Amino acid sequence: APRGPAAHRPANLKMQFTFHSFADKIKDEDPDIRHMALYDLHTELQKDTFTLDEANQKQVVPAVLERLDDTSTEVQGIAVKCLSPLVKKIKEVQVEKLVAMLSTKCLHETKKEKRDIASTAMKTMVAEIPPDYSTAIRKLTTPLVHGLDKIQDDQVRLEVLDVLNDVVKRFGPVVAEDHERLQGILLEELGSRSGSRRKKSIVCLASLCIHSTDALFQTVVKTLLDGIENHSGEELRKYIQCCSAVSRTAGQRLDKYLERIVPLLVKHIRAHATVESDEEDEVRENIIQAFESFIIRCPGQVSQFFPEIIAVTKELLQWDPNYDYDECEEMEEDVDDDMEEDLMDDEELDQDEEDGVSWKVRKASAKCLSAIITTRPDMLETIYKSICCKADATLPDRFKEREESVKLDVFRIFEHLLQATKIVHSQRDDRAPIMISGSFKVTVERKQEVKYLIEVKDKIVKGISKCLKEKSAKIKVGCFTMLQELAMLVGKELQPDVKLFVGAIKDALLEKSGSSTLKTEVLVFLRLLLVTSESPATFKDHVNTLLPALFQCVGDRYYKIIAEALRVCGEMVPVVGCLPPDEAKKKTKELFDCVFCRLSTQDIDQDVKESAIITVGKILKESGDKLSREDSHQSQMLLLSLLKNEMSRIITIKTLSVIREVQIEVSTLNDCLAELAGFLRKSNRPLRQASLTTLKDLVVCQGSKVDPAHYAKITEELAPLLSDQDLHLSYLALELCTATLGNYPDAVKQVEATVLSRVVTLLRSQLLQGHALEAVLSLFEALSEHSTIGFNGLLGEVMKVVQPPAGRQGDQGTSKQVINSVAQVVATLCMNATPAHRDATIKQFCDGLDKGEQDVILSMTCLGEIGRQFDLSGVSNLIARMRAHFDSTSEEVKSVASSSLGRVSAGNPQLYVPQIINDIRANQQQRYLMLRCLKELIAVSAAAEHSALVPYIKTVLPLLFEHSESTEEGIRNVVAECIGKLALMDPANVLPQLKEHTAPGVDAAKKATIITALKYTITESKQEIDKYLGADLQHFLLPCLKKEESVNIRRAAILLLTSAAHNKPDLVQPQLKTYMVDLYQQTPLDKSLIREVNLGPFKHKVDDGLELRKAAFECMDILLDNTTAASLLEYLNDYGTFITHVKAGLKDENQDIRMLAHLMVSKLTKIPNAAVPLLTALESISEAMSATVTKKLKQNPVQQEKDRHEDLVRSCLRAVETIAQNVKGAMDNIKFNELYNKTIKGDKDLKEMLEKIQKDTEKQDDDRS
Repeated sequence: APRGPAAHRPANLKMQFTFHSFADKIKDEDPDIRHMALYDLHTELQKDTFTLDEANQKQVVPAVLERLDDTSTEVQGIAVKCLSPLVKKIKEVQVEKLVAMLSTKCLHETKKEKRDIASTAMKTMVAEIPPDYSTAIRKLTTPLVHGLDKIQDDQVRLEVLDVLNDVVKRFGPVVAEDHERLQGILLEELGSRSGSRRKKSIVCLASLCIHSTDALFQTVVKTLLDGIENHSGEELRKYIQCCSAVSRTAGQRLDKYLERIVPLLVKHIRAHATVESDEEDEVRENIIQAFESFIIRCPGQVSQFFPEIIAVTKELLQWDPNYDYDECEEMEEDVDDDMEEDLMDDEELDQDEEDGVSWKVRKASAKCLSAIITTRPDMLETIYKSICCKADATLPDRFKEREESVKLDVFRIFEHLLQATKIVHSQRDDRAPIMISGSFKVTVERKQEVKYLIEVKDKIVKGISKCLKEKSAKIKVGCFTMLQELAMLVGKELQPDVKLFVGAIKDALLEKSGSSTLKTEVLVFLRLLLVTSESPATFKDHVNTLLPALFQCVGDRYYKIIAEALRVCGEMVPVVGCLPPDEAKKKTKELFDCVFCRLSTQDIDQDVKESAIITVGKILKESGDKLSREDSHQSQMLLLSLLKNEMSRIITIKTLSVIREVQIEVSTLNDCLAELAGFLRKSNRPLRQASLTTLKDLVVCQGSKVDPAHYAKITEELAPLLSDQDLHLSYLALELCTATLGNYPDAVKQVEATVLSRVVTLLRSQLLQGHALEAVLSLFEALSEHSTIGFNGLLGEVMKVVQPPAGRQGDQGTSKQVINSVAQVVATLCMNATPAHRDATIKQFCDGLDKGEQDVILSMTCLGEIGRQFDLSGVSNLIARMRAHFDSTSEEVKSVASSSLGRVSAGNPQLYVPQIINDIRANQQQRYLMLRCLKELIAVSAAAEHSALVPYIKTVLPLLFEHSESTEEGIRNVVAECIGKLALMDPANVLPQLKEHTAPGVDAAKKATIITALKYTITESKQEIDKYLGADLQHFLLPCLKKEESVNIRRAAILLLTSAAHNKPDLVQPQLKTYMVDLYQQTPLDKSLIREVNLGPFKHKVDDGLELRKAAFECMDILLDNTTAASLLEYLNDYGTFITHVKAGLKDENQDIRMLAHLMVSKLTKIPNAAVPLLTALESISEAMSATVTKKLKQNPVQQEKDRHEDLVRSCLRAVETIAQNVKGAMDNIKFNELYNKTIKGDKDLKEMLEKIQKDTEKQDDDRS
């Protein structure tokens, strides 16, 4: 905001900036006029269109410099502000003049005020000087370094150190010639008596270590090592502090020296373990802080010292030499409750005198342990055994800590430990969801280390309940935050201890002057406790205690408390339902009145309103029978009014779906339906989606009450939604239409008039599949029962889809997908048709077998779909006529003939299976087509609930094993799919035979076929075979992943592993560690698999192992995916090894593999537990990526090569950008910093590509938000 006279200038007064007027005003005697001149200049300088020619630069620069010495501090201030945009608008020669004058003032000005202004001005400029102004930067740095060497004034040196730190951080490589002299000065400054000078020197030295040469860095480390080894007390502290600072800025460089540094620090702590003095406590604090910094910034070498570091920090977490906890606990047990508060007050008065600085040691230890937990999830079991198990409960014991800030840090250790022990998933169907906030729900899976937590659960609960008796609100907040994590992780185990917390919950919620944060945390904990409870009856004894407190919170003024209290009220509904009938009715009434009163309030917060609506819905659904008719009427009328409110309509629509089985009044129901039907016209997709779902639910559950006029309205409004532009909405609309016909058959006329034509149009889409196609079939099934136009009319409408438009010549025919969709609809219609209509339709398509290619394809496809449902063995000569097309010249006709014959055979397997088996054995020329026929028969049978093919498995399976080692890959692939589908039908008998055919010594081709077959047994849905594969999958995978096996077998095994990891991760998880060892072995380039092919004038190298490597990296990529909302690698806790092999992919010769590696790097940056190993490997990752982006194509490349190279570079840049954005500390790595700021941003083309990627990323983030 403007200050001075500019602030009082009328907003409508526009003044044109001119250099002539500026020159006059800047010299005016009135300081307000001078201020206004600089303010106007600052405004203009910020405009992109504003430029300064050489003459103007010579005029403006001296003028601004002169105003730095102005008598008015406001003028000085605006002059300093002008320098920031000014340096970006002027030439380097002018910047040189600026820095020369300012550095002179900073070094030699005697007046402190002017020196401070000069120092501030220089720091402002340093932040904005263009990187390519290297001469100006050196002219700034060199005088300051020389001055620092000569001038002894403390204040001057402090200001110079500040400026130099900024310069070195931003322009370290530019001022390389001054590094040696500056480093020498800074190392000397470590011996200064001035603490301020030492601190600033340490900070500047740490910044310099990012860019200095290896020789200079080694000098720094040697100095630090000598200092640590030969000093003690205050002298030792400064060397330890310097070590910490260097590790924070140049951790990757210091990493290799830790094997000398850490033992020295541990040795000092051990040697002075019993020394009780403030000076030694400060040394201990600095050492532990150094450990913390090493853990975060130097994760490589520090790992070997974790046992010593954990042991030391655990001991020092308990370092409190001036306090006897055991004695104080005994005293507390003897003290009456009335005296407790006075005793605590006395303790607080004496604490500072007794404690000294030992609390700082405990605080540093707590932070260090937290750093280990958060950065090394792979050490979770070790950490539990060290500080939180039955044998060693150090962490729960420290809940008794007397210093508040330290106690909160101890709580944070425990929180981090609990967070590391659980895996959070997005909501899954197989686990009960937990609402974290608002409507965001997750499910929580416990890691195996939770067993140690359960061992000490009683001790933890006892310690927390004791802490809840303290007066401090912060301590109580910390306790309830821990309890939230405990509830999510071991909520069931906490149920017996509910009574210990009810009193504290009540007191916190009823406290009138209580902290809003505390109340919110208490409510969240209570909700989580209710959600994770196995039985609501656990809480029924506490209803009278909890409900009044909840009601008071619902009446609170703070919206977050109200919203959370309403959510808890919703979770209390089933608890109230467990009470005796009369009491349950009474409490439900109280609960309803409280929530309804809040919902009826006008102008409430959106979160509060949504929570109240959801809670009312829960009450109506679960306890609606306990409410009076008047209450029920009022709630339904209120929901109807909320339905008309734009801000609350979506959550109200979802709530109506929840109460769909509640007795809704007829008038209210029809009014709701009218509103919902109207919403289908809106452009808001979530609104239309929710409306369609709720309309279907209400029609199904309350259909008898619906006014027929509303059915017509619904049908009319849903028709425009039927389009392949949004197949999900089409699916919902079709389901609603089908439900309408099921509940009100008279709506069929309206459906035929408005919906049928749009469904026929939808059938023409090649995108129609999945749920949308199933919904189309369901609709035609309903239409066939109630249609006014009859079977022939519906069939005629459907057949229009495959009829070419009139007058159109040279039509290419209908696509295969559309023909399949039409065939399925025809089969659906035939299922509900009379025998006469069905026979006529079959005859029509049989006649089509003798027509043109398109008619043949359509007819065979339709007959195949009809044959799936009916036995067509009575149709004269059908099989022979279809078999005749095996000799067609069209590959498409042959393919359709084989698959259709298989479907027809599924209608009567007893007749056709023996024939198919005989034909496969006898007819070698048509063997492939007959095997495809068999595959289709098996696929149809496998999809049936009770397969008629099971008795024939014993006959079919040997035939398939016989052809599993065929020399034709096509036959082997078909055989693999057949075997896989048979295994799905009868896993108990098929899987043992598959084991036999993968035993050692079996033909390699057969073994690869069997492993491929297993891939077809792994589907997204649950299958009977899953329980067998859980035990048997490892018997197939482990031997086949070994290096001794052929490339094809290993590739098939990896593809099986990939499929299992993607679709059924639970099958892979138990043996994941073993699988990964074998998988990693497939990632390096195997030169023995490269062969040279002689192509006449030149030779070409063929890599037979390429597809194997690709499969391995694709599997690694899948393992990173959130198939269960947490990558499978979370169970493994070994991102370090994983990243090592990703690095190999970054250097692979194949572009596809490199792009996969780039994608994996991007995914890794978003996984918190991968951050530390990623930082450790960042140097080699940066080198590989630098080689990729700087690689030049050979001369005269073809366009395809250019496009491929551009895709590769773009993929690499995307990975670089995700590292820069997501990995904290990445820019501190020299190699990565150089790659990002020099290699990429220094190249025009690469910079443009990076900027486009950044814009695309921002757009995607905006779209998601």
